[in-house]
Amino acid sequence: MNLKIGGPPLYSRGKRVLTEFIREGESLKGSKLPSEQSLAEQLGVGRSTIREALATLEKEGIVTKKHGLGNFVHYSALEAKMRIDLIPGFIALIEDAGYVATSTQSNPHVERTIDLQIARYLNLTPSEDSPQEVFVFDRTYFANGGPAIFSTTYIPCPNLQTLPAIPFQGGFIDFLEEHCGQEIAHAIIWFIPTLADSRLSDILQIDPTNPLIEWEELYYTLEDRPVCFVRIFFNPHFMKLCMLRKVSKFRM
Repeated sequence: MNLKIGGPPLYSRGKRVLTEFIREGESLKGSKLPSEQSLAEQLGVGRSTIREALATLEKEGIVTKKHGLGNFVHYSALEAKMRIDLIPGFIALIEDAGYVATSTQSNPHVERTIDLQIARYLNLTPSEDSPQEVFVFDRTYFANGGPAIFSTTYIPCPNLQTLPAIPFQGGFIDFLEEHCGQEIAHAIIWFIPTLADSRLSDILQIDPTNPLIEWEELYYTLEDRPVCFVRIFFNPHFMKLCMLRKVSKFRM
């Protein structure tokens, strides 16, 4: 197996090649990696490149570094699929499980009434005398042609500098920043158990009252102002989300 890294940039390729080396399991004794010097020699790179790659894999929970003992590989973390702590996009999340992923965007419209819970998230105070308009559109993600994820996005019209064209191209954060004219700092996510109503059961092609995971996502600007709310539903026939939580030991 020839895994030596050739050509720049070394850092961007270092992690990938080291991951391939780990996955192949060549020269490993149990779960312990060779020394940094040995890895550098086997992969034909400097120790600094190996050190950077190991640091990245440690952040992802694939490697644990123990002082005086070395670096240990966790194949359970390496082989885990649909890790929501690593994979930010739903297309990539579906592909990570081995499916062919596609998506459609539809139904862009402006609503003059809005769910009160969503209004609270977005700091809106709609009323019959003073309705607040919200730009809304749906997106469906498919796994091997079957509906896997359904999402609805809500953007208050005052937050929009330009009216978006649907379907949009590129990433969702770029889409928000382009049309809202604000830099997005972060999103807060809530996971909520729910039941499929008649509309969701039709969209996701599941039985009515089928239990679902609902993912509610609220995006904030640099000024910590809520700018967009997304409600997402996962079809349990396709989606089995997971995440890695690193264990930290501390004294009470």
